[in-house]
Amino acid sequence: MSEAQTVNWRGASRKDYPFTVHELNSEFAPDHAGVYILAKPTDQPLEALFIGQTDSLSPFPSRDSAGPQL
Repeated sequence: MSEAQTVNWRGASRKDYPFTVHELNSEFAPDHAGVYILAKPTDQPLEALFIGQTDSLSPFPSRDSAGPQL
């Protein structure tokens, strides 16, 4: 298994915050709270499509879930 990629996203405060990159359909422990960014690769490292926070990342949105097409 390859090492997880970490990217820094700059907040409104101009502070950088590290995020670990996970593929869609990744599984997380129940009640694993967190801030998340749905992103896509571009000519730049990544482009944020949606930023949110949740009390539980499980179940996480997937390509098969209802809602906007990712």
